[in-house]
Amino acid sequence: MRARNLRYRIQSYAVTKIQWAWRRGRILRRWRTLASNVVAANENPLDRFSASKTTKKVPEIDFKALSSMNGKDQVVYEKRKSARGSAKPTSVTLPKLVEIMIKTLDTELMHTVIITLPNFAEPYTFMKLLLAYLRTLDHTCLEGMTLLLHTWMRLTPRDFDAPSLRGVLDELLLFVRKGFGRDRADSILSGMERKRELVRGLSPKQIRMSKVCRSYMDLEPLEAARQLTLASFSLIQDLDPRELNQLAWQSTDTLRAPIVRVIIDRCNKVSNWVATAVLLEDEEAGIAALEWWIATAHHCLLLNNFSDLMSIAVGLQHHCVSRLHSRWAKLTPPVMLEYQAIEKITAMEKNYKNMRSLMKKTTAPLIPFLGIALKDLVFIEENPTMMGDQISMDKMDMIYRVIQTVKNCASTTYPLMRVPAWQALLWPPSSFVEEQTLYNSSLKIEPRGAADSPKLRASVSDGGSLRMSGNACQTRRMTVEWLGLPTPSLSMSGRVLTI
Repeated sequence: MRARNLRYRIQSYAVTKIQWAWRRGRILRRWRTLASNVVAANENPLDRFSASKTTKKVPEIDFKALSSMNGKDQVVYEKRKSARGSAKPTSVTLPKLVEIMIKTLDTELMHTVIITLPNFAEPYTFMKLLLAYLRTLDHTCLEGMTLLLHTWMRLTPRDFDAPSLRGVLDELLLFVRKGFGRDRADSILSGMERKRELVRGLSPKQIRMSKVCRSYMDLEPLEAARQLTLASFSLIQDLDPRELNQLAWQSTDTLRAPIVRVIIDRCNKVSNWVATAVLLEDEEAGIAALEWWIATAHHCLLLNNFSDLMSIAVGLQHHCVSRLHSRWAKLTPPVMLEYQAIEKITAMEKNYKNMRSLMKKTTAPLIPFLGIALKDLVFIEENPTMMGDQISMDKMDMIYRVIQTVKNCASTTYPLMRVPAWQALLWPPSSFVEEQTLYNSSLKIEPRGAADSPKLRASVSDGGSLRMSGNACQTRRMTVEWLGLPTPSLSMSGRVLTI
């Protein structure tokens, strides 16, 4: 009996020691993580999307004295007032900008500052200013501070992945918890919760059926446009506003704008893929590919997918493709009418005037041609960011308008079904066919001087051939309806002949 009690005591003691060691290790790991955050916050390392190393550090600010300073050395307002009766600042110092945002609760100004923040300050420095302002005027600014932090967490949540910024945020939350209670601190932290999109999946039978397609040409052009649209739309949704600041996509650091680089690379490869597909030696297969891509581009236009519309149009307008007069002459008048409308919308004249006007009339969801936004940002960047010690809010407002236009396109989602097997078929090949190779293929199909007239526009009145290629007529192609899925109901505003 005594031996059994002794064994029981030894076992209980061992279990207690193990549990104590486990708890101690857990606490130590928690403190090590906190210590690393504090060290990172004190060292203030540059974050991935932060400003350059030449950014001027903000000294200690006396916000109580600053509240009574409204001279032109601190802020310059517009002469005309807005509809709400308050004048908009055109240039302002960073500390004064923090005070104006928190006091006025101007959400539009908050959006502009948060989206364009890397142009004039590091996120770490900006958070330090918020903490200093809260400590100075804690009882009068909590509402504006909460609104500003919620706006920041919602627009650019990836900023808070940096340990330096999280360290300052934890310090701010600790101050709020001590001064205003746990509920107020938790209400600020609630803005960090990210909503997850629920994606409807396919059944195992539908997955097996979707793998019947061996080539992208086995898909209906409408279904191909749907899957291309979903793939491009997911990139726009994942696009971080920080990637469109300070011409980040032109930087040698590829991590500064990964999504923008993927979009640019994908557009170039789709254009090269379209040109390669049309330049097949088999005439019937080449004409079938030409008709298929024109029809796909037409459906991309109906789905407000201006990104893939431009990519396909650039491939169709490639000089190695456009010189094939014999193949263009064999397209039917309806197909050429669709191509003429596509060519008119994607024309570069007057800085893409036709596409800009159509995108402006179109409501979300839509996929913009990102090249237009990047071009605008390059021109805006030529203006100075700082005017002495003051930030040029006019420039920040122009940058914000361009970025917000791109992000508003993904404010609502497409009611379409994603089929991964078909999206894999429609992702462009990784290999890039060289220009000389394309030109040699074009010469094999139609040598120089073979056509006596310029490229035929399939003038309907001139009676272009009504011949349809065999693949386009006889092959049964796949759609989501073929998988037994419901037909998506779309009410898109973009139409082919509206320009």
